Amino acid sequence: AKQNGLRWAIAGRNASEIHTLGSKLCSAPDTLSCPEQIVAPLDMRHDPARWVQRTHAVVTTAGPFSIHGGKLLVEACSRLGVHYVDTSDEFYWQREMIDSYDAAARRSGAHIVLSGGFCAL
Repeated sequence: AKQNGLRWAIAGRNASEIHTLGSKLCSAPDTLSCPEQIVAPLDMRHDPARWVQRTHAVVTTAGPFSIHGGKLLVEACSRLGVHYVDTSDEFYWQREMIDSYDAAARRSGAHIVLSGGFCAL
């Protein structure tokens, strides 16, 4: 990041890819703030609330969300009051997330944005 003192993180399921990306970001000549690196498997054995609770917003482009733990992230963010945005285009899954977590998000103050963009590279 080009902002001094910025606290931010990158997260993903694959430790070696996260570490490679983190090293690349930190070695850029104009980097002033390196990201924390979080290995975050999205499965029923690991609770994402552990790291979600430490942030203000989660931005994810790792779909398809219906099979790669998107529900776990939406649930944690909704419950903990953490904003969430994704690039989902799975309309049936989006409906399920709205029906399941809208009330919790409203109570906690979380803004849940499904399909905040399409076709991330």
